[in-house]
Amino acid sequence: MHSIVQQVERWFGEACPKLSQTFTKVNFLLMHAQDGVRGKVTIQVDGASVGATITFWNKGDVEAIGLDKEKKQEFSFDDRVLTADDDVPSLLKSYFDRLSVLEG
Repeated sequence: MHSIVQQVERWFGEACPKLSQTFTKVNFLLMHAQDGVRGKVTIQVDGASVGATITFWNKGDVEAIGLDKEKKQEFSFDDRVLTADDDVPSLLKSYFDRLSVLEG
C-alpha cells in the first residue's frame, strides 16, 4: 500500500501535462515523503481566473483552498481527515475538474 503522499505524487506525474494546459503555473512541493506524520505534498496551480493550493498529509489530512480572482475571494473546497473510503486519485481528479470549470 502506498502512502497518501506517494499516491498524490503518482497522480501528479500522470496529470501534470493536462494541468499545465489549463493553468499558467503548476507547482509540486514534497516534504518528508516517508514520514508518517510530517510527510506532506502540496500542489499549487494558478490561472487567469482561479488559483488553488491543495495539501495532503501522510497522517490523513487534506486541505484544498481556492482563490476566485474575479471576486477576490478565497474558498475552501475540502478541509478534513480522510476516511478509509476516500480514494486519493479520485479526490484529486474531482478537485481539478472543479477548478478547470472555474478557469474556463
